[in-house]
Amino acid sequence: MPQKLNPGELFPSLNLSLLGGGSLNMPEDLSGPMTLACSIEALVTLLLSALSWLCGTP
Repeated sequence: MPQKLNPGELFPSLNLSLLGGGSLNMPEDLSGPMTLACSIEALVTLLLSALSWLCGTP
């Protein structure tokens, strides 16, 4: 089971492979803490949309 972060803990480093080559290292490649929060929310939304599309659910 995945571990959850507790308040004050640092976000672990995450390397994402990008379409077309290259990669994004989070949080190192992001400029500030709010950027990280917004990027994670956008990533989760994108993943949920992709799963919904793959499963054929609206």
